Parts: sequence; structure tokens; C-alpha cells
Amino acid sequence: MAAYRQEEPSSPPINPIRHPRDLFHESLKCVVGGCWAHARVHTVGEASTSGTTPKIAVAKWHGMTGITCSLGHPVKVPPEVL
Repeated sequence: MAAYRQEEPSSPPINPIRHPRDLFHESLKCVVGGCWAHARVHTVGEASTSGTTPKIAVAKWHGMTGITCSLGHPVKVPPEVL
């Protein structure tokens, strides 16, 4: 009779660079007033819980050049949440 495994083999640990666990996402306003679109930005969170907050407050984010809403308008600088 064939021998059967009693337990699952352990899988390799998840690579934290390729599979981050604590991402925070925010919708940012673009420069066009009344625009219904927004830019969705993802960054590292403070902790991997449902109440995750960004490690750096949204108002202090910099380097936001090239980020646009889905209609192509650039985001406000400093960034503002939707």
C-alpha cells in the first residue's frame, strides 16, 4: 500500500517585495474643479489591518508628477483626498 502524507509540505515564504501585505490606497482629486474622475494611488500602510493608514500623511506626499485622474488631469499638489 502506498504511503500518504499526513500533512501539507510547507510552502516558501511570501516575498514581501513582490507581495506587500499592508497597502493603503487613496483617491486623489485632480486640478479640474468638479471633475468626477480621480487618481487612485497605492502606498505602504502603517499596519496590515482594516484601519490601515499611510506611513506618511497624504498631505505630505511629494513627487506626484505624472499622476493623473482617469480623464488625464494632473492631481492637485499638495494632494487632496476625494
